[in-house]
Amino acid sequence: MHCMRLSHLNPCAITANTMSRLLSMFLALLATVLLLGVSTADANKGTAKTSPVLELTSGNFTSAVAHGTSMVMFYSPWCPHCRRSGPAFRNFARKTKNLQKEWDFKIFQLNCEAFESTCDTHQIEGYPTFLVFQNGNVLFEYDGELDSDSLTEFAKRAAANKFVFDEKVLEKVPADDHRGEL
Repeated sequence: MHCMRLSHLNPCAITANTMSRLLSMFLALLATVLLLGVSTADANKGTAKTSPVLELTSGNFTSAVAHGTSMVMFYSPWCPHCRRSGPAFRNFARKTKNLQKEWDFKIFQLNCEAFESTCDTHQIEGYPTFLVFQNGNVLFEYDGELDSDSLTEFAKRAAANKFVFDEKVLEKVPADDHRGEL
């Protein structure tokens, strides 16, 4: 497949209606890009190898959450809420680097657009969704604030309680949001 060279286009063959439709589509695309703040640099931030949050796939998901405690951000690249909470989640991962090593606490993210079946398996209905796993089992959905300080405080409380998730650790998570036995 080749790209058509613009010099081969016959400008007389383009009608005013076609030109108007093309201009409308271009302006709509431009407005979307500007509203969402999409840039190549932003789009690649979450997937860069230097990211403190490991990107999971359907192939490595089960083994990644099989041991210890993990927090997984299920997201979609087009979701404005995910785009806003992504930097806070990465900052949270940076701030808790020592805690992660000491307590085998892992922080991951999974792109639900690319790995839809894994998100379906975990009944992800909205983005972003933060699930906490322990030894491969979903314990609960984190429902606290999505800023890095709140996430860090949650992790510190959990570590202080040896990652036993009781009312003291879960005080911001409503009881009916628990997905598994504690």
